[in-house]
Amino acid sequence: MSSSEGMAPESGPQQPAVPQTVSRPYPFKRLLFALGFLVAAWFVFWLLVVIALAQFVVIAFHKEANAELKAFAVSLCRNLWQLTSYMSFARDEKPFPHDDTDGPVA
Repeated sequence: MSSSEGMAPESGPQQPAVPQTVSRPYPFKRLLFALGFLVAAWFVFWLLVVIALAQFVVIAFHKEANAELKAFAVSLCRNLWQLTSYMSFARDEKPFPHDDTDGPVA
């Protein structure tokens, strides 16, 4: 019997472990939500344009902006931010149903 018999085979240098990549399925559900939110964002944007024009008319006659229109515009700006941040993956929370206190506009 040789001296190598009965012993465990000698292994060579240890190879570094290759990190396993986890493949996640494509987010089709999020894509569908984002397309729906894109349509909503388009309407909100044009509604904001109409409100801005209306505020210019109000200022022309009353010399100051309408407080109710201003508050409504702030709410729409917050909603537009929520819609676009979800579509751009800046946040994961869906805009609807939403919390009116969330957003950069105070």
